[in-house]
Amino acid sequence: LFYYVMQYIAGCPLSRVIAERRESDSREEVPRRDDGTGDARWRFIARVGAQVGWALSHAHQHGVLHRDIKPSNLLLDESGVVWVADFGLAKCEQHPELTETQEVLGTLRYLPPEVLEGQADERGDIYSLGLTLYELALGRPAYGEVERYRLLRSIMSFEVERLETALPDVPRDLATIIHKSIERDPADRYTSAREFAEDLQRFLDDQPIRARRASSAERLRRWIRNNRVLATSLAATLLTLLVALSVSIGASLYFYRLEQDKAALAAKLQLSLEEEARQRQQAETITEYLETIFKPDEPIAERPDITLQEALMRATEALDPATVEDSRTRYKLFNVYGRAFYSLGNYESAIKLYEQAIVAIEPADESMTSDLLATKMALAEALTRVGKHEQGITLGQEVADALAARHGEEYLETINQRLWVALQQDDSQHLANLASRVHPLVAVAKEDVGDVGESRRWAIEQLGMAYLKLGEYEKAEFLYEGFIERARHEVDGNPQETVLTFLKAAWMFRVGGRNERAYRYGREAVEIGQQRLGESHNATLWAMDMLWRIYQETGELDRARQVADELMRRCRTKFGSEHDEVARLEARYGQLTERLAEAVVGE
Repeated sequence: LFYYVMQYIAGCPLSRVIAERRESDSREEVPRRDDGTGDARWRFIARVGAQVGWALSHAHQHGVLHRDIKPSNLLLDESGVVWVADFGLAKCEQHPELTETQEVLGTLRYLPPEVLEGQADERGDIYSLGLTLYELALGRPAYGEVERYRLLRSIMSFEVERLETALPDVPRDLATIIHKSIERDPADRYTSAREFAEDLQRFLDDQPIRARRASSAERLRRWIRNNRVLATSLAATLLTLLVALSVSIGASLYFYRLEQDKAALAAKLQLSLEEEARQRQQAETITEYLETIFKPDEPIAERPDITLQEALMRATEALDPATVEDSRTRYKLFNVYGRAFYSLGNYESAIKLYEQAIVAIEPADESMTSDLLATKMALAEALTRVGKHEQGITLGQEVADALAARHGEEYLETINQRLWVALQQDDSQHLANLASRVHPLVAVAKEDVGDVGESRRWAIEQLGMAYLKLGEYEKAEFLYEGFIERARHEVDGNPQETVLTFLKAAWMFRVGGRNERAYRYGREAVEIGQQRLGESHNATLWAMDMLWRIYQETGELDRARQVADELMRRCRTKFGSEHDEVARLEARYGQLTERLAEAVVGE
């Protein structure tokens, strides 16, 4: 007699938890929104996912795939611990012959699409767990079809409904994590159960998650990639309809001309021509707008008749945001143009657009609070760029207070924002206190400094600036070396940010007395600016100004004069001889000339 014994677990499967919640919801006349327990509900879902994720990670590390993760196989005991049960379909990756081959195993409703094509790895378990968390959040399966063939078609062809659409109260980060885990293409999911569990833990710890919601363009690309036949068919159908429509219009016009007298026909044709001209003008406007959006990196040298900044300005004027009723759309439109002008160094235009974005979204839409704070922070930085320091600092302090009210004073973004304000105020005592609080939150190995998330990267960069202000040059050097290496690899994506990174590093090494490195990074900043942005771009001119300053302050007067001569020439060409910036440079140039004369006399 052969038998095996399983541990008794006092509790219930998650399928019962889901059923009880569904039954409870069905008794309510009005669907529930946040009743004060919503946060606990989302944290429960995240804890369940994290526990199961760690369990699957352990199994995967030992070469075992579960292949049948679903609510009924996850047991919740009385202490709140989740147990992964029923490894009956488990597969040993080192010994695949121990399970049946060439068969589709597992519960169909939770089966990854790639399994239906004979492919299986640990990302399949991640997908099944993601669908389970989706069902736990929504109270119903992601794919609700009963008939087998309809269910198969949905799994292979359709994306699940976004949680944010069905549940407006679901935290955005949690929804992003779940949807990343259930991407139809395994390459778009988490690469391991450990990564999945770690991101859920970040959500539980109120830390920034690594998953990012796919943009509309990315979702369209994935849909086409996963539905090539359907996409081709739709394109062909659309082309056929356009041809048929053209033929139909042509035939209608032909018979219309036959039935109408010459005067009436002339009047109708005039109206048609006017309508055609209006539509053509509208199409040209939209085409110019799309070219602006989708070809922002086209080299200026290949378009001598128009600068990128002029093209952006035309696109801004061509698409009137006042005609867009949706406040979110207006906000995003203003915000994206604000970022574009900021990246080009046109801070005055960026300020106007950021202010319009804030007006568009404030104060009605509370769900956009995080985005709104980010825009206010961008506005604060732009204000300091144009010399309006008090306004920028006041707005930055407002953002810091808002973050503290939402997340607390120990939240990384809150400390980061207060660090930015302290840097602008040059408050050494406050800087030292904030730096000691930020450092343990962003501590990483030197080779990983550049390879971190957006929030931590900004925190590390500001921490480096704080160390410079405090005279702790070795700590600052440690941080900036990592950013330099990262910037070299990302120069194609954001050349202006790369130039600024090199300039910060050059100045840091200058202050720390490491002049040769300061010269090298300053020259690299100028070269990158000239090659990627153009000789007259603001970032290139900043780099030349900084290199001039570094040479002059370290006694390399001949080198300083060479850079200064070229910078003066470019600024006069770009701004004109009467511009305030040119006057400022001429005053500095006079000081340089005096020092050169003194050096000659001294010799």
